[in-house]
Amino acid sequence: MMRLKRIPSYMLLLLLCLSVGCKTPPAGQTSATEKPLPTAAPVSTVEPSPAASLRPSSAPVSFTPGWSDGEAYVSLANQNCDFYDGASITSGVSFKVISEKEIGKENIRVNVPIRTAYTVEVTDVTEEFRALNKDGVYGMFGFQTFLMLQNPDWEKLGDIRAEEAAISDWIAAHHAGETSWEITDPEEIAMNQKLDEGYAYLQPYRDAWEQFTEADIPEYHVYYVNIHFETPYTEEKVDRLTLTLGEKESDIPFGTWRLHPNAPEEMPKADSYGLRPSPGVMVVEGNWLDGGFGLVPDALSFTAGLDDVTVTGAYGYGTDCEIVGAHIKIPDANGEAVSDYYWDMHTPLDFKAGQSVEIDVILYHERLTQYEFEGSLFLTMEYEVNGRPHAMTVPCALHRSNDVLETYLAVFKGLDLSAADAYLHGEHPWVENLPDAWRR
Repeated sequence: MMRLKRIPSYMLLLLLCLSVGCKTPPAGQTSATEKPLPTAAPVSTVEPSPAASLRPSSAPVSFTPGWSDGEAYVSLANQNCDFYDGASITSGVSFKVISEKEIGKENIRVNVPIRTAYTVEVTDVTEEFRALNKDGVYGMFGFQTFLMLQNPDWEKLGDIRAEEAAISDWIAAHHAGETSWEITDPEEIAMNQKLDEGYAYLQPYRDAWEQFTEADIPEYHVYYVNIHFETPYTEEKVDRLTLTLGEKESDIPFGTWRLHPNAPEEMPKADSYGLRPSPGVMVVEGNWLDGGFGLVPDALSFTAGLDDVTVTGAYGYGTDCEIVGAHIKIPDANGEAVSDYYWDMHTPLDFKAGQSVEIDVILYHERLTQYEFEGSLFLTMEYEVNGRPHAMTVPCALHRSNDVLETYLAVFKGLDLSAADAYLHGEHPWVENLPDAWRR
């Protein structure tokens, strides 16, 4: 086979229209995705259209929460996970129980119908979510949570957040390095006036927040539940469990967990020679409004050792998600990106000895448009050092953590999360800046 022409990493700055990295597996296949052939992808220097945006979606997105009986909410839902004895980064599952009435951690019991032994730990974390973040005390219940109780004009608040970001960018562009300045530019004056109008709208809410006390917080209780599978695992799968909350016993369907006593056969012999790789990832970033995309941060990040490294490709398995591609950043000594581009996970890349490389992997699946999400993934990066082939494998637990108080207010108080999202979370540049060729 003809050897691919290597492209130095600095030449790939802002290559934003590369082809998709891996294909979605056929229906019913969830244990692995097909390893792509090592062929070069077409490269383009076309920059993304600023008008192309995935947030908000042009199609209506429904809020699909986890299980609830009207009195308690359980974040177990939309799960598709494999657990390999000795290979997976996690050995169990965690979920939240949010209730309007006190249950007591001793009254929460879990029965999972599997042969593999397991333990369950329940923690009552209610107090940390009822502590106010004011008057010099750090708590989880802050002004933003207070606003969620008030049903303000979320579109107006979203405009305020956008105006704050715009004036921050303007200042960075026009007053870089200045510690103080006189505002004389008409554009800057207009932006400040617009922002002041927004703050005037917020002022009555801030005044009310000053009078707000912990006694005014609605009653709710929060419990964390951790299930730990003990080795050795039995080869089996399960799609539901029985959860007892006080005197009430409920059947909770959650998706699928598959337990395996051995590492997956597809896992390559990885040695990580010449690299200091990422030890693993336990999160997927983004939320249910991100158009079905999720980002696995630092999934393939590494620091090259004493020799130059040529990355020849990367692929994943053990997931039902489509692996769309990767986003690469080369930071300087201060952590600032000096090179920033997208990668198709096929085109060979050269990196110098000692260079640190940050690689986020981008996924797509319709399951990511649901509120709760849990999955698993193994990523393998193939590379050469001094002409010899090597590989590193990174296990990932794709856990998306939703804000507890947002969840409580959405489920029990009717908070419209889609309307409030622009103010609560602002923009997600990594979604909005995706190459057009990667959009679905």
